[in-house]
Amino acid sequence: MLQNLTKEVHRKTRPDSTLPWIGVIGLALAVGIAYFLAAHLSLALLAEPDGVAVFWPAAGVSSGVLIALGRDARLPVAGGAMVATVIANLMGDRNVSSATAFALCNAGEALLTAWLIERYFGSGFSLDRLRNVLGLLAAAVVVSLCSQFEALSPAF
Repeated sequence: MLQNLTKEVHRKTRPDSTLPWIGVIGLALAVGIAYFLAAHLSLALLAEPDGVAVFWPAAGVSSGVLIALGRDARLPVAGGAMVATVIANLMGDRNVSSATAFALCNAGEALLTAWLIERYFGSGFSLDRLRNVLGLLAAAVVVSLCSQFEALSPAF
């Protein structure tokens, strides 16, 4: 009885497992605003000799939303993060080409983090077990190492 009720409620709340367009646009705007604010904070922490941010909390915003909302949120989250990165970088000292490259790298970082979590822990990921917490930490380390190539590239 309880299982049937749970299945019925789940079926009514998510009939086609896609976000409506208004939800997609709203999610992209919300992520973009939160990402921009976090990126603006991060750009204030730039290391002077290298011009590289010491800490980038904006990556946690986009990765966290992707992990929480799953595959349906990939496009709006990546789009919002990319637009916010470009705007934040252009307001700083970057040109259009480097801002675009950073935007692609930042969106890729969030997508890679979410993919690793989903691949190894499934779509119902939560931080209720030590294994999951350590897995999130490991994914963050792997993705951070990959993003270091972005900072080391002479093109930026």
